[in-house]
Amino acid sequence: MNIDNLLKWGTFTILVIFFLPLLWLGQDAFVTIHDNLDSDYLYLRLLDISHTAFDFNSTIFNVMNGLPRSAMRSGINLEVLSFVVFEPFTAYTINYLLIHLIGFAGMYLLLKKHFLPNPNQQVIVWGTALAFSVVSTYMVHGISSLGQPLYFYAILNFRKNKFRLSDWLIVVLFPIYSFLVWAGFFSVICAGIILIYDWINLKKLNQALLAAILSTGLVYSLVEFQLIYSFFSKAYTSHRTEFNYDLLMPLKSGICFRETFISFIKTYYHAGEFFTIFIFIIALISLAADKKFHQKRKIISLLLTILGICLFHGFYRFFVQGLASVTELPKAFQFDRFYFLLPMIWYLLFAISLDTVLRWKNGFLLTILAIFIQLSITLNSNREFLVNLDKMFGNPLSLPKEKTISYRAFYAENQFGAIRDFIAIPQADYRVICVGFHPAIAQYNGFYTLDSYQNNYLLGYKHQFRKIIENELAVDKKMKEYFDAWGCRAYAFSHEIRADILYHKTSKAAINNSRLNIEAFKQMNGKYVLSSVPINNAGEIGLVQEKVFDDNDSFWKIYLYSTTTKN
Repeated sequence: MNIDNLLKWGTFTILVIFFLPLLWLGQDAFVTIHDNLDSDYLYLRLLDISHTAFDFNSTIFNVMNGLPRSAMRSGINLEVLSFVVFEPFTAYTINYLLIHLIGFAGMYLLLKKHFLPNPNQQVIVWGTALAFSVVSTYMVHGISSLGQPLYFYAILNFRKNKFRLSDWLIVVLFPIYSFLVWAGFFSVICAGIILIYDWINLKKLNQALLAAILSTGLVYSLVEFQLIYSFFSKAYTSHRTEFNYDLLMPLKSGICFRETFISFIKTYYHAGEFFTIFIFIIALISLAADKKFHQKRKIISLLLTILGICLFHGFYRFFVQGLASVTELPKAFQFDRFYFLLPMIWYLLFAISLDTVLRWKNGFLLTILAIFIQLSITLNSNREFLVNLDKMFGNPLSLPKEKTISYRAFYAENQFGAIRDFIAIPQADYRVICVGFHPAIAQYNGFYTLDSYQNNYLLGYKHQFRKIIENELAVDKKMKEYFDAWGCRAYAFSHEIRADILYHKTSKAAINNSRLNIEAFKQMNGKYVLSSVPINNAGEIGLVQEKVFDDNDSFWKIYLYSTTTKN
């Protein structure tokens, strides 16, 4: 078997191993909760169960007594469509496979066509594409991160005026499988920088490249027209207008340098987190050893780009506070998300630096070793893969239960179905709040919740909901600042339990002195409180315990309280 076949079969084998735990475990697999199952993933589910995925001028009543449809993601998106066509976990699995495979294909094409085209460099191309494809990224962001190489593969084809129909398809379809606010804006900006750089140097505007960039921007505008229109028309006042950056982002240079350093050594978790020190070391070695000027220039350019993105992210709070008094735009849109480009740039740096290593004596073996080390580092940063690999082999993990909870146990469909049947009232006719666990779980199971984790909702609703928890906030300064200065998590907070802990069925926690304002809750059509911990003073605040629900497949024990006794 020749080297090319070894590379292909080796890559195929490792990708199968990477995908196997999720496919094997199904809904018993662990899926990231933070900013995923508790929110963004649930938004995809909500659009389906509320039948508003393609209803662009509606209200989603399942959440917060009516959330404007424009506050949610566009229905002109492949991920949204997949959740309409398939069951939620099936859609998750399909997208998971597609996103990582697109990551591999994109990096392979980008390197092979534009950076390392020689046949003897193929070991770097295959190995780098493989390591990049297993970066831990959020499925709910589509190809916003792992799709960057494919997009810039097409952009560079336009730059060289060697484009084909497939390149037009890439630049047009990229906006339909990614998101403007996460990566689209920043991808277009970077492509525009390439256009302007060439225009200045060559004294000629590349019309094909300009057309490709404009096409991407136009499709994003069509896909996200609701979001764009609602912002500029001020269709409603968002709770984000009350973001208090003095509390959220204190102007301390030490904090800014720390954020810069963290994003440099391990990128950013939303974009795809992995440790970068080994790549940095390889780059420095290559920079010192290689005598070719163009090689040094590439490495230095990539390192400076990475450093610039990290510095902008780290010191972004200065930028925000500087503009906060002039415009609300920085509150509505995070301009520091160039960090979605970091995984691609780091792996480009890795591949180009390895080209130096490959030319050394025994360079092939050293290159294979370096790829193996970086692949191991990246896989070790992918907690979903590690947890599910252990689960597949039945190995107990020394992690808290909430760190390994399965998809099935988290959403607990049987248990919440039993609660729904016990209440025996159409779910649209009453509202609930959740204590000790994420409202996303109740929403996933069809309950209409007053509490929610939303990135964008009505400011007036924030003030109304605050009345329910105002007494709790009054006795907890940090919780008060957290809600008032940010407010995306409009939760039924309690000063007696932590908001960042999931209280499972064997937890000993309890609430003895709840201060929830049940009268304010009832005024918002609230009738039931679902709690994962007992509320021992329920009667004192106007609640009646109806029943306790448990289920073998569930992570939770749910205490059901009502504002009136069940008929």
